[in-house]
Amino acid sequence: MTLRCSLLLTALAWSTSAIAGPQEDALAAYDKFFTSFTTGNQAQLAALFAPDALFYGTGSAEVVTSAPKA
Repeated sequence: MTLRCSLLLTALAWSTSAIAGPQEDALAAYDKFFTSFTTGNQAQLAALFAPDALFYGTGSAEVVTSAPKA
């Protein structure tokens, strides 16, 4: 019985250490954002957001609802 409890507790301890929590998820998302932003990779940066996300430009008070024309 003691062996079973020990094995169960050990298995639970290993499984919880492998699961990322909200803080780790947020830090991973921030790292992806920061790397994409600082390297100027707009495609990778935009992929981090929902397809219908709205961005406010720093030099414009207007809401952009479509991609810029090439």
